[in-house]
Amino acid sequence: GRDAATFADLDSPTGVTATTDIDAALGAADAVAYMASGDIRPDEAVADIERCLRAGKHVVTPSLYSLYDPRSAPPEWVERLTDAAVEGGSTLLVSGVDPGWGNDALAVLAAGLCTRIRTIRCQEIFDYSTYDQPHAVKVLCGFGGPMDQVPMMLLPSIPTMVWGGNLRLIGRGLGLEIDEITEDVERRPLEQTVDTVMGRFEQGTQG
Repeated sequence: GRDAATFADLDSPTGVTATTDIDAALGAADAVAYMASGDIRPDEAVADIERCLRAGKHVVTPSLYSLYDPRSAPPEWVERLTDAAVEGGSTLLVSGVDPGWGNDALAVLAAGLCTRIRTIRCQEIFDYSTYDQPHAVKVLCGFGGPMDQVPMMLLPSIPTMVWGGNLRLIGRGLGLEIDEITEDVERRPLEQTVDTVMGRFEQGTQG
C-alpha cells in the first residue's frame, strides 16, 4: 500500500504502490523487472522468473549470470524457462553491468577502433572492503577463509558458468566462434590483516 516514492526517497508520489500479492501484481503488469538476488537462491529465482513468463509477462533480470548465454547455464534452467516463455508468449532478457556491458560490450566497441587485434583482456577490479555482503564475500568467494579450502566460486566450471557468457558475447561481436574456455585460478593469502565493513580478515587467510 505504500507508494514507490517512499522506497526511492522521491519528493512526489509515483502512483505505483507496493504489494505482497504477487498474483495481483502480475495481473496488472505487462513486464517484470526481477531484481531479487540469484546468487544465494538460484532455484527460487528460476522458479520466480518461470512463474512470470508462464503468466505472459516479459521479464528482464540481472539475477542469474549463467543465463546471459544459454550455453553457460544449466540445461534444465534453459528448458524450463524456454517452455514457460513459449507457453506464456513472453520473452526473457538477462543482462546487467556484470555481465552485460563492462566486460563484454565495451570490449567489442573498443575492438572496433583497432585494425589488428592480438589479445583482448578484461579485468574486474573491485574494492571488496566496502561491499557489505558477508555471504557472497566470505562463503561464495571464500575471502578470509582457510587456504586449504576451495570456495564455491572457484570450483571447476563455476567461473565459466558465471563469466562464460561474456567471452561468448565478445566472440559473437567479432564474428568468431569460441572453441574452448579454460579456467586458470591462482589464490593468494592476505599479506596483512585488513579491517572492512564486514569485520576483520586475518593475515594468511584467502585474500
